[in-house]
This record gives sequence, structure tokens and C-alpha cells, in this order.
Amino acid sequence: MKLCINCKHWERNENAPHTPSVSKCGFDRPISLVTGDLVPIDTLPYADQERRVNGRCGLLGVNFEQSTPPQYTLEEEADLLAGDIRHE
Repeated sequence: MKLCINCKHWERNENAPHTPSVSKCGFDRPISLVTGDLVPIDTLPYADQERRVNGRCGLLGVNFEQSTPPQYTLEEEADLLAGDIRHE
């Protein structure tokens, strides 16, 4: 099943980080022509709107791409396990 929370385009809503049901979809996240940075997450469409019948991703999740967990070096992993949060 193609769940948005498993997609690399899924973005937590900055205003409700612990509520995945109001998450955003960054599939077509534009770059600001003023700053060159990615536009803020709060301007992106809601993921549930994108997954509706008339949404860009639709019920089948046509834009779904599996997210991959971050890759750490052995040293970074040891630091994280020891409680050193410099790498987060």
C-alpha cells in the first residue's frame, strides 16, 4: 500500500508536527525565485488533498516514491547511540 507517510515527498506540517493527518505533500515543491530556497512547507498542498480522486497523486499514489532512511557512518551512528545530537 502506498502510504503518504512512507513517501519521500511527505512533509510534516510545521504547525502540527505530531498530527500526520494534516501533513503536506512536497512532490512539486518549487524554488523561490527571490531567494533560491525551497518554498516554505506551510505553502504546500495537504497530502490528503493530493491523494483524492481529483488530486495530482490520486487514489493510486502515482507520484509515490519510497523514502529511504538516512545513512550514517559508523562514527555518526555511535555518536547518536551515545546521545550526541550534533548530527541531527
